[in-house]
Amino acid sequence: DRVRLLEDILDSLDVGALVCDENYKVISANRAAREMFGSEETERSLLEFTMSNELRALAERARVSREATEEKIELSHPRSRHVIARVRPCASDRLLLALADVSELVRLERVRSDFVANVSHELRTPLASIKALAETIAEEENMERDEMNHHLHRITGEVDRLTALSNDLLTLSEAESKPSRKAQVNLSQVAREIGEQYRPQAERKGLGYSLHIEDDVVVPLDRDQIVQVLANLLSNAIRYTPEGAVSLTLSAQNGTAVLQVKDTGIGISREDLPRIFERFYRVDKARSRETGGTGLGLSIVRHIVNAHGGEVDVESAVGSGSTFTVRLPIERA
Repeated sequence: DRVRLLEDILDSLDVGALVCDENYKVISANRAAREMFGSEETERSLLEFTMSNELRALAERARVSREATEEKIELSHPRSRHVIARVRPCASDRLLLALADVSELVRLERVRSDFVANVSHELRTPLASIKALAETIAEEENMERDEMNHHLHRITGEVDRLTALSNDLLTLSEAESKPSRKAQVNLSQVAREIGEQYRPQAERKGLGYSLHIEDDVVVPLDRDQIVQVLANLLSNAIRYTPEGAVSLTLSAQNGTAVLQVKDTGIGISREDLPRIFERFYRVDKARSRETGGTGLGLSIVRHIVNAHGGEVDVESAVGSGSTFTVRLPIERA
């Protein structure tokens, strides 16, 4: 009964637990360990069970030192994952191995590191341009007025770019850190309002522009956040459509509000489609910088839509335009 109780306790743990004998043969494995390595069979060597030379070597060090030993290890079987492995010598020359899966923590740390690197790069580039232009103006005492105005115009453009980046970073941070404040909102009214705000921008480029909004589509949502979604999608559509048309459509379908922003612009290649919702990912970096894109707009869209229990997807091909579709549940979850 005591053995059975101990097994039940070990099986209730989220940490993988293995017990090895003096020959490094696995004689017991709890539920988490069996799931971790995809095996129900014990009575095999530690190396055969885990397929990890690093884990085997850690067990040896613990036995030789007769002290608990801990190390972060990357496992490859049956799939890649990171674990904190702790090996403790026990009675009867046995070893207890505890394996805590920290793969998600490692992934988040990698995301954080990449994010910091990207932000640093995005800030450094315009700051370097501003510094160089300011130094040019300061060093040339007899600079022509037209040339000075040209440099000042470029400085203003770089400042605008930094401002847009700062605003998008703050928007993304707020969307990630604050829960959506949902209320019943007439999405039809919001879509018409924001859609009309972008009409002059489209018409200045000579684009066709149309709204197809079904009446009285009411959805539980955070109005400010959905305004941000519409603004990002419409501004992107207009920005990357040199000629042709942009349209915004809203309809209710089977308990779901479906928003579509469609354009006849430059389109997105098949290779780029899986990554366009990533932070700072740009299909064409040069074009994005020319048009003022920060590389955060679609990431903001995805995060807000997901926070509302919805989904966003895109259909596109190079030279054929893009269609972004947002689906939001009409009923409260």
